[in-house]
Amino acid sequence: MKGWAAALPWMWACAAALAVGEGLPAPSSGAAPVTRRSITFILGVDADPARPLYAMADRYYRLDPEERTDEVVNGLRSLKEVRDHLAAHRPANGLPWGVVNLVVHGNAAGYLESPVLPGAAMASPEGLEAAATCGALSPLPDALLDEGSELRALGCALGRNPRMLTVLAKAFGGDDIHRPRVCSSLHFTGFMADGGSPSGCRRCLWDAWTLPLGVGARPSPETLIARLRALDPHAEVDWQSALSRANPADPSDAYAYEHPSEFRYTQVYASEAEVPAFQNKGRSWRWLMENKGFHDALGRSGLYWDRFQWELTPARYQAADGSSHPALTAHGTGLSLTILRPLVEPDPAEPAGRRPLRAAWDDERYFAVVR
Repeated sequence: MKGWAAALPWMWACAAALAVGEGLPAPSSGAAPVTRRSITFILGVDADPARPLYAMADRYYRLDPEERTDEVVNGLRSLKEVRDHLAAHRPANGLPWGVVNLVVHGNAAGYLESPVLPGAAMASPEGLEAAATCGALSPLPDALLDEGSELRALGCALGRNPRMLTVLAKAFGGDDIHRPRVCSSLHFTGFMADGGSPSGCRRCLWDAWTLPLGVGARPSPETLIARLRALDPHAEVDWQSALSRANPADPSDAYAYEHPSEFRYTQVYASEAEVPAFQNKGRSWRWLMENKGFHDALGRSGLYWDRFQWELTPARYQAADGSSHPALTAHGTGLSLTILRPLVEPDPAEPAGRRPLRAAWDDERYFAVVR
């Protein structure tokens, strides 16, 4: 099978699709079963038309025979807006929501590109938990989400952060036995073009290895291969061949993707007088080198501070309870290289052929599950 093309996520974080609930039938006494309503939220727009992740997701959840939803909503950006939309549009059939997909960038450190509250920073486990604790994001009642619902977090390796999955379950469903369970991918996830599908694309999973390239001169191919081997000594990948491909010619080919990467860290202070002012670059670099919170946050994301160009600017931090505090934001920008290898399965349409794997949601080889 030739000509596969991938709609890859922005590699600071990968595409995430959160899904609440299966389309489960309600108990019935002889009458035809009633199916729960399903809905998809597209929480972003594609920055690169050549990598139409959000556009593909929109078509997929409208047209895919197995996973299309009753509604697809564009234009919302925060988790609170999603929560409020669900609360204001209770399904007319009287059942809790079924499938609710949130298509949004996310990563294994538990970050989502979408903020918890409108206008705030990207969502993190800590920020989401704080918003839920102070009531800024209140859980939905069991009449809307219950133990029969399921949050599916289809983010790039978001399933490797069980804390974020647990916080999502509690934030949307409450801290009781009736909250929904949460499933999330252990791999990178996105969509590949598939001319044989009604939606024109297919939901896929990838193995992935990411190297920050840093700033300045690009490392040589030999240096990149050595760094990739050091990153995963046991990976059975032809790194040289992968570096030579920008797209897979065969569904199982490993290939390279260069992309911008960025990181933001905000330090909150008690008063304006405590916010440091940097007269020269040396002092700002000293702040970066000596700030433990900054390095802890970078470490959780698997990043290196010296692979970015940094800009330190005064800011205002909007807390979950609505209060505003003086702050300093470190914004790092750089370039990264990711080697992607699609996971594949036998293709029933082609003898001995393979196609991108679309794993079942209950397959624990590919998804993590918490409640």
